Amino acid sequence: MIIVVDYILITCSFSFVLLFTFYTKLYNIILYKVNQRISNNICNKNYTALVVRTIFKMNPIQISNMRQKTSILDKSISKGKGEINMNCFALMFSELVQYCQGKAHTVNELQMRLSDLGQEVGMKLIDLHFLREKNSKREIKLLNMLLFIKSTFWKSFFGREADKLEHSNDDDSTYYIIEKEPLVNKYISVPKDKGNLNCAVFVGGIIEGILNSSGFNAKVTAHWHKGTTYMVKFEDHVITRDKQMDER
Repeated sequence: MIIVVDYILITCSFSFVLLFTFYTKLYNIILYKVNQRISNNICNKNYTALVVRTIFKMNPIQISNMRQKTSILDKSISKGKGEINMNCFALMFSELVQYCQGKAHTVNELQMRLSDLGQEVGMKLIDLHFLREKNSKREIKLLNMLLFIKSTFWKSFFGREADKLEHSNDDDSTYYIIEKEPLVNKYISVPKDKGNLNCAVFVGGIIEGILNSSGFNAKVTAHWHKGTTYMVKFEDHVITRDKQMDER
């Protein structure tokens, strides 16, 4: 029994000596590398001791001020990839349509819910665009704003521009954005009892959210015409303001 205990004590002591020797050598190597790098950059052997003395003399408040804390608001907004998986997009949008359908009793109510969700997305997208693109400017002319939506916004959101932008001949306050094959309708099969349903009304809601948050109050609806036509009906004061700007 005594022999076993002595053997265990000897083994533990030997292991402790090995560990102590290993960590001592590791510490010396690290200290040598640090001193070598500092001496090469500054050529001052006493720099390490000076830094240590300076840090120990500082109070905790000064040390905490030295640490640069960056909040999420200080970080740049990454654009990320310009492409998404179409299967993921189709799945997410179908779930969105089913969610609205579960809360709606008629086709009009379903389209209204999709439009409301699109408006929320549009208001956030326009703010995100100007946060990312620092050199972009907010349009104050009605036609320029519509061209921005048709080209810049459509290209960044759907990967290509909208097909056409037309102005009504009968009503100065009505414009049409035409898209032959909306991406949101690509994987949607409309049942026979909902024949007039156009899920692209979600995109119409996005357009409406962008316009309203930019000061161009309008109502946007989606219709089956030349593919899908988004009818943009501006309020009277927006048309009046735009005409006054043209007269200046």
